[in-house]
Amino acid sequence: MKHIYTTVDYGDQIHLAALVGSKAYELDTDGSDDDWRGFYALPTHFLFIANQPPEQIKGVDPTSDEDYWEVRKFIRLALNNNPNALEVLWSPKMLMQHPQTQPVIEKLVMNRQSFLSKLALNSHGGYALNQWSRGLQTLDKDEKVGWKMIMHTFRLLIEAIQLAKTGILSLDMASHRSDLLDIRMGKWALAQAAIYRDELEKEFREVQISSQLPDYPDRRPAHQFLIEFYYAITQPLDEAIQQIQDGSIWEMPHLNVSAIAQEQE
Repeated sequence: MKHIYTTVDYGDQIHLAALVGSKAYELDTDGSDDDWRGFYALPTHFLFIANQPPEQIKGVDPTSDEDYWEVRKFIRLALNNNPNALEVLWSPKMLMQHPQTQPVIEKLVMNRQSFLSKLALNSHGGYALNQWSRGLQTLDKDEKVGWKMIMHTFRLLIEAIQLAKTGILSLDMASHRSDLLDIRMGKWALAQAAIYRDELEKEFREVQISSQLPDYPDRRPAHQFLIEFYYAITQPLDEAIQQIQDGSIWEMPHLNVSAIAQEQE
């Protein structure tokens, strides 16, 4: 079985933590958790040993929801216009832990527009319909979770419509906050929600056709980022070999990303 998910703490190897979820959407309420997503990278010499790092890791702090992709996996997802990966690059709050890679990551964020293409419209539309189907299936078992999924249907469609019209990705749902929170709390009848979904989907299909977004992302800035990023974290060869020989390469310090976030607030 391919190991892609783990709760192992990879210490200070997290290079970018971005605030996502309800607080990024301006849809948070009392008791909303902090959701962090981003990417991590082990030292460059890990690329040349048999055991490769997992593609995704989960934070160990129970007070927040933290998920991080290995940096190359993150770039692949972003180039495929995966909505969850794109959110990281458009987050209103980013924590960059390493001075040697911060300038490279800042350059990536400055070039984030190069990732956007019509693929993003397809992925957002697909995610929205998936959330609707899952929400309907979940309502009988757990109304709270079901309505939350249905709310994300509308959030994704609104996001996609704005993107198709303007060519700009925006996570801010403040202007739709009242309706979206009412939906999440189950205050809408299902029939009313279905009508709203049909209206948004119709508008989305119309603007999708006329969108001026490019057909595909410009991959060059992403590839340049990976080259510059790995140059920034590369250790001298003799140090890497010594760590492999004495086993210290596996000794990873612990890091609490949420604690760092609280310190910077």
